[in-house]
Amino acid sequence: MGEAALSKTMTDALVALVEAGSLERSPGGYWAPPGTPRHPHNGVPVVYWGTSTISALIDRGRAQYSACMKGRRFEFPIEVKPISAAERTKPDSQAQDVTEQEHQAVGDGR
Repeated sequence: MGEAALSKTMTDALVALVEAGSLERSPGGYWAPPGTPRHPHNGVPVVYWGTSTISALIDRGRAQYSACMKGRRFEFPIEVKPISAAERTKPDSQAQDVTEQEHQAVGDGR
């Protein structure tokens, strides 16, 4: 599996993941940093990423599931953590940690 470029959405999620240290899954498949405020009318986090975005980060070796919950028929992931360049085990990986440019690209004011 080669190193694919990250989309803006994936970069936004990765920056939030690195800064928060983890993302948690809410019912409905919404992934957000712990303690993210929720909309009062529907309980959805005010900032979130979908399961497909998180799966793409995992497929690219940038994150890993770190906790699961047992459902009726199977276990499903409920927490994801970043994988640093030092932790990556793929010898052909050319991935880099979140750079200052990526932080600036998502406009976090750095």
